[in-house]
Amino acid sequence: MTQRSGNHGASTPCSRPASTTPASMATCSGSTPRARIWPRSVASGRMQGVDAAPFDAIARYYDLDLAGFDEDFPLYEELSQRSGGPVLELGCGTGRVAAALAAAGHDVMGVDISPAMLERARRRDARAEFVEADIAALSLGRTYPLVIAPLGTLLHIEPEQRREAFAAAKRHLAPEGRFVCDLPIETEWAPGAQPLVCQWTRIDPESGREVSKLVGMEADVTFLTQRVTYMFDELGEAGAVHRTTSVFELSYFTVSEIMLLLDAAGMRCEGVYGGYELGEPGPESERLIVVAAPRD
Repeated sequence: MTQRSGNHGASTPCSRPASTTPASMATCSGSTPRARIWPRSVASGRMQGVDAAPFDAIARYYDLDLAGFDEDFPLYEELSQRSGGPVLELGCGTGRVAAALAAAGHDVMGVDISPAMLERARRRDARAEFVEADIAALSLGRTYPLVIAPLGTLLHIEPEQRREAFAAAKRHLAPEGRFVCDLPIETEWAPGAQPLVCQWTRIDPESGREVSKLVGMEADVTFLTQRVTYMFDELGEAGAVHRTTSVFELSYFTVSEIMLLLDAAGMRCEGVYGGYELGEPGPESERLIVVAAPRD
C-alpha cells in the first residue's frame, strides 16, 4: 500500500537515474533524515499487521487522490530497463506504477492486501499480474531482478513486522537484483490534535460528482506516530453529501533503522538518494530513495 498528506515528492521527474555502483551513490550512513509515510488509509487504532477493509473503503477515491502524480515513473522505468525484468512491486494499490511499467513493455507482478484496490488494478491494465497477499508473509516461489516499494509502502507495516517484510523483499530478490524503496522525508509537525483541513476538491471522472478530501492529524511525539483521519465527501443529488471516513496510525522510523533492517534481511545498502533524480540528499530533498542489493 502507499500514503499522503499533500507532499507527493520531488517536483522534477528524472530523465536517467545515476549509476547504481556504490562509488557513485550517496552515503548509507544513519545521519540521513527520518522518513515518514504518506498514508494509504489503514485500520483505526494501532495496526496488528495490515487490515484490508479500510483500504477497500477508500479504493474508489485512491486514483482521484493521486491524480496527476507520475514523478516516480521515469525512475522505475529506467531501473526496470536496466534490470531486464520482471519487476515485483510491493504495495501496488490500484496499479498506478505497475500499469505504467506494463505499458512500457515490462513484465510486472503487483502485490497488495486489498481486494478492492486489486480489482481496480486489474481493470486498469490486464497486462500486469496481481496477487492478494500480506507483504510480510509473501512467498511467490520465484525471484526478481528488481523489487520496488513505491511511495512509503513499507511504512504501513507495524514495527513488529518490519523484519519479516524486509526478509520477504530479500527472499524475492535475484542474486544480482536490486531492492528500491521510496520514503517521504519527515517535515516538522506539531504535537497534539491539529485542525481538520480540506486538502483538495476535485471532480471525480467516474461519477462526475464533486469530491473533497479532508485530513485531520494528531501526533504523538514520544512514540513518533500520527493518528490520521481521512474524510472523502462526495456531493450527490440535491446537495446531499456522502462521507467516507478512514482513521489510521502512522509509525515513523529512522533511516538508521532501515540500514539495520536491510542488514538483518541479508541485504546491503548501495545508496540513499534525495529524490527521483537520484541526487545527493540535502535540506531541500522531499524524498529518500533507498537502493539495496543482496549481501555477498
